[in-house]
Amino acid sequence: MSSWYRIRNAADAADVDIFDAIGWYGVDAAQLARDIRALDAAQITVNINSPGGDVFDGITILNALRQHPARVVANVMGLAASAASFIACGCDEVVMADNSTLMIHDASGVVIGTAEDMAEMAAVLDQISDNVASIYAAKAGGTPEN
Repeated sequence: MSSWYRIRNAADAADVDIFDAIGWYGVDAAQLARDIRALDAAQITVNINSPGGDVFDGITILNALRQHPARVVANVMGLAASAASFIACGCDEVVMADNSTLMIHDASGVVIGTAEDMAEMAAVLDQISDNVASIYAAKAGGTPEN
């Protein structure tokens, strides 16, 4: 079993622990999505303590949870930052433990190149930020514009 996430499947409930960065060297979205699909549970609790990470890996994990027929509860135990925050907000319910933190921000990235390359990256970052804002807005019951 991997050290960066853990899944426990009981009779009718499962726990998924995400206690590392999302993507890169941390939580592997491809493996975690496969493991989520294999769960046979009516409720999944996703325990989170993560600084976030790769936006597309976060979206992959979020969509694996959304596509599962179980009711999904995010339990923010310490930190749900960046990509971990929208994984939490995309769940059916979010529970914030005492003294825990949910941190959101606009998309960021690194680009090297010409002014045209930088302008293209700015457009991509705006698109990603709008996409993620729609997750937060849906959880808050509004639109990204409000």
